[in-house]
Amino acid sequence: MKESEYRYILETKNTTIKYFEKHFIEVKMILSNINKTEKG
Repeated sequence: MKESEYRYILETKNTTIKYFEKHFIEVKMILSNINKTEKG
């Protein structure tokens, strides 16, 4: 594998991880809000 290909895969991986982390936090907030409303 060429170094440029390797670097590309690493960058893509990092972007994907950041994307999921961001959305994971949003989903957690939504879930906690749902829990609050259910408990009333």
